[in-house]
Amino acid sequence: MNHNHLDFSNKCIIVTGATGSIGGAIFNEFYNHNAKILATSTSQEKLDKMFQNYEDKSRIFGLVVNMKDHSEVENLSKKANEIMNGLDVVICNAGITKDTLAMRMKTEDFKEVIDVNLISNFIYRCYVYYPSEAIFHHNFSSFTIYDKI
Repeated sequence: MNHNHLDFSNKCIIVTGATGSIGGAIFNEFYNHNAKILATSTSQEKLDKMFQNYEDKSRIFGLVVNMKDHSEVENLSKKANEIMNGLDVVICNAGITKDTLAMRMKTEDFKEVIDVNLISNFIYRCYVYYPSEAIFHHNFSSFTIYDKI
């Protein structure tokens, strides 16, 4: 699909979970369309490895964020504004899976999935300052569910 008409120059974008395959693809598309992008990950090493693939380092930024830590989630937009001097688009892509049958899943694992995949997005969207014109995309579904049907 040809998206050459898209230009995100001077747009500041956050992609949570950017070092995963879906988040990495999203990050790459925004990079290819001239955006300033803040990638989040649970690992600095993953961010460093990902950034090796990009020539223009002046518009890519990384931040290690534990999406289970509500205070880190609450501070994300503030840090993004400090780093990029703005915020236009937020892609809430961070998510985890604990693939197993429900009857075998431990309660702690289920709570962790809910905390990262749902509650962190809820906290970010509802309790954090963001520009009124910012665009949000939430990841409230799991590809694992569709794979098991």
